[in-house]
Amino acid sequence: MTMTRYNSNLLIGSARGHLISHDDIMHASVVQGGKEIFNINLSGITSVAEILRAIRSKVVDLAGIVVVKIRNCSQGWSQSKSLLIV
Repeated sequence: MTMTRYNSNLLIGSARGHLISHDDIMHASVVQGGKEIFNINLSGITSVAEILRAIRSKVVDLAGIVVVKIRNCSQGWSQSKSLLIV
């Protein structure tokens, strides 16, 4: 799964002033065509890149436009971003 240039401005996490602590519980979901196709709960991570790697490793056959929703359950913030995956 390769993400295209559309994610080059991915402003999720610390780029928006939201930091991820190693102790935080994160929830991420992938929505395509209005249907949630994957979700995962993570802890022990410190970056959005780690979340995206975890998603990529689980949904290897995914292609097209998706919405990735990331929520920090410990701090209470969330972000979502549309991505084109080819």
